[in-house]
Amino acid sequence: MGIPLVVSVAFKKSELDNAGYGTNGHLMVIRGFTQTGDVIVNDPASRLIPSDAAVDNIFGRQQFANVWLPTSRSGGIAYVIHPAGTSLPPKTLGFPANW
Repeated sequence: MGIPLVVSVAFKKSELDNAGYGTNGHLMVIRGFTQTGDVIVNDPASRLIPSDAAVDNIFGRQQFANVWLPTSRSGGIAYVIHPAGTSLPPKTLGFPANW
C-alpha cells in the first residue's frame, strides 16, 4: 500500500534469524512483505554488514510475529505515518477497524 510502518520489537539474538543481534527494545520500519508473507524491513541496527545496504532485511513471518506481538514485549505497537492525502487500507470484513 506504500505506507511504511514503524514497529517496536524486543528479541534475543537467537529469536530472529538474520538480525545478528538481540535487543530489549528497538524500532524497525516494515516496508513490505514477500509473496510468501515474510516481513521486509529496514533495520538501522543491523550489524551483519557495515554499510547502508545492511539495513535491508527479511524476517520470517512467524518469527517476526513472535517478537513483535506478545504483550510481554511491545504488544504489536506500530506507528503509522503517512501524508494527509494518502488513504489507509480499508478495514478487513469481519475484523474491527485498526486505523
